[in-house]
Amino acid sequence: MGQHGMKHLVGVMAAITALTSSSSAMATAAVPAADYTFNFSGQCSDCVGTGAATLNVTNYVPGAALDNSNFVSFSYAGTDLLAAYSFNTVDFFSGNIDLAPGFYNVSIIHSPYQFLTNTEGDWSTTGPVPVDMVDDFGLAGTWSGALTTAGVPEPATWAMMLAGFGLIGAAMRRRKAYSAKVSYAFT
Repeated sequence: MGQHGMKHLVGVMAAITALTSSSSAMATAAVPAADYTFNFSGQCSDCVGTGAATLNVTNYVPGAALDNSNFVSFSYAGTDLLAAYSFNTVDFFSGNIDLAPGFYNVSIIHSPYQFLTNTEGDWSTTGPVPVDMVDDFGLAGTWSGALTTAGVPEPATWAMMLAGFGLIGAAMRRRKAYSAKVSYAFT
């Protein structure tokens, strides 16, 4: 490899190193719309223990407004006062949740059930009973989320792949092409 080729290779490797070392910063810069699972846990004020729930959403950008089109499923674990329930359709769904654990406004209504949380950590849920509605409510209701589908490869992965293709292309280009010479004799 000549001096120019070596300088080019060193430059490419330096670019790859720079992209690889900054991949975590670039990966968190923009979160794409995807499928997420959000887990809820809150201290019970009227029941024993904690209230726990799981919410699955689709095509959602964390922190953005939720609507019925994002809803996939919801399940409440139940307590000593209210039996567990779950559903995969919704009458009304709104609020917003980010990936960082915290208190978020969320309203999930699937008649006769409803599950509500706010940014102060208050939460409540209601469900049917033969005589009247029964509910659980409490404090410190925290949501936390995680991506549930395979994401887009990190920038470092893309950089290594492109660098590999570039090196393969450079090696192919460096090969000398031999062509057969054909000459015709005219009489």
